[in-house]
Amino acid sequence: KKHTSKNYFDASKCWNAPLNMNHHPHRSPPHTQLPTHSLSQPPPQPPPPSQSNVETLGKQTWDALVKLHAQQTSVEERQNADRFLSKYLPNQRCCWQIFAKFLHTEHVPHAAHFFAANMLRSKIQRNLHEVPRDHHDGLYSMLMKALTMFNDKSAEYENVRTQLSIAVALLVIQRTDWTQHVRLIIDALAQTQTLDILLNLLTRLPEELYTFHIPVSPKIRDHARTNLRAHSAYVLKLLHDLFRAVQSNSLSENMNVKLKVLKCFAAWLDFMDDHFYEYITNYTILTKLCFDALQNDALFKDACACISQILRLNGNAPSKFEDDDDDDDDDVHSHVDPTKPSANNTNNNSSSNECEAATRQHSQFLLHNIIALKPMYDTAVKNNDSHKCYGLTRLFVHTAETNVAWMLNATGNKEAAQLINIVLDCAKHDDAETACYVCYFWSRLLAPFKTLSKEFHRQHCYASSSRGNGGGALATIWDGYPRPWPSWCKPYVSEQQGLIAALLPILVNAAKLPHEYEEMDRDEQEETDDVRWQVPENIADICCVLSADMVLRTLSRLLA
Repeated sequence: KKHTSKNYFDASKCWNAPLNMNHHPHRSPPHTQLPTHSLSQPPPQPPPPSQSNVETLGKQTWDALVKLHAQQTSVEERQNADRFLSKYLPNQRCCWQIFAKFLHTEHVPHAAHFFAANMLRSKIQRNLHEVPRDHHDGLYSMLMKALTMFNDKSAEYENVRTQLSIAVALLVIQRTDWTQHVRLIIDALAQTQTLDILLNLLTRLPEELYTFHIPVSPKIRDHARTNLRAHSAYVLKLLHDLFRAVQSNSLSENMNVKLKVLKCFAAWLDFMDDHFYEYITNYTILTKLCFDALQNDALFKDACACISQILRLNGNAPSKFEDDDDDDDDDVHSHVDPTKPSANNTNNNSSSNECEAATRQHSQFLLHNIIALKPMYDTAVKNNDSHKCYGLTRLFVHTAETNVAWMLNATGNKEAAQLINIVLDCAKHDDAETACYVCYFWSRLLAPFKTLSKEFHRQHCYASSSRGNGGGALATIWDGYPRPWPSWCKPYVSEQQGLIAALLPILVNAAKLPHEYEEMDRDEQEETDDVRWQVPENIADICCVLSADMVLRTLSRLLA
């Protein structure tokens, strides 16, 4: 049901005074909750029942906003006004009508519109149960109408549009029985003049679901995810069409549209698992456009996020070695090709030749394009662009993690060697955050070697205990046991020229603390330590693979 005018107070009776509601950087916004010790007076008591109506409360709200932003208001009056707006008003049942009336009243300052939009967003997030379910449609229609009304406003109103977009997303997420509202939003707003609203709304839907700030049960969250996942293919088609329109220059302000499309694409990729085969069959142009967007500094961050998600969806990361304690794995070298699809990506259709061919082709496309980013990384290093170095390192590491089993198999393969060398270069970066990010890949790479080493240790302990004379107890703590590595391990485990031994000086260099560490405060020191937390774990893994004795000898040479 749509709201009618009888639910609201008459603005002409209380909004006729001249206002000066300019922004002051040191002034608390209307929704700020001040600490109790700063309050000189208790919060105002609710008005008598005879005055407790929408019109009276609306006038009080307007007066409080005027005092909050007026230059001549004293500190005490401003604090009282803030308490009224942030604590008393939101607890009144009729506050929904107040905020809606403020939102739809034209010719009032921007601060009043932002106050109303922000408060409505907060109420929907925490107190949607206060609105009867049969009024939710009217609430939805009111928010959409407000979004359309503010669409032509200046950039100053971007924060108002953002709050309203979040409010709509929160409402749709909590109404799990609204299974068609994503499609309805697209159908209603898929026009050039409302494109900005559409992209903001579509981006907020998955983002708000994953922020976990909505006080709802896990069951409702699961239903909301199911609803979004069901519409992901429809959203994918829309984004594909928008990308093509931008590329053909049929949309004005192409850069702004590209940025918003990339943000929306990155948000919805979390829900593409069930539609990935459709993606690689019909929409791979989106992957190419993401790689093209890396050339633009304004689009770089969001393009990196999209490509990272696509790499995850490609689903080639071997899961066999994720459990370090799995001793039942007899063949640690069983994965052959990074281009073979996983069961999840093909919707349990891995026997389909078409699906295998499409996934293999897309995997090769990703691998070629990731390796081709190395000159961009070298340029970023030369220009001391740490932001771009870190973003590209993430892409290299994600690709290497995805293809680690293939890399172990592909001895002598040119692309495998290139990818390993690129990751090694990233691990040598001067910035600790960039260098330590590669530790995620080292953990994945070392996992199969750890599995074999543990099996060698188990066999050695069994053989020692069989001989008697107390040898079994000593064997359990001695890590110099024989390690009869198979031939495919030799390029990695050789003490003189192996890759694993070569990691030690790289890890030691990444673990070095900055010279100004002692002058840092505790928070800065903790942040510095957190960046390097995985380095000792990598070194411990190397001890398991090559023996602690060998690692200590290498570290001694480094410290000499």
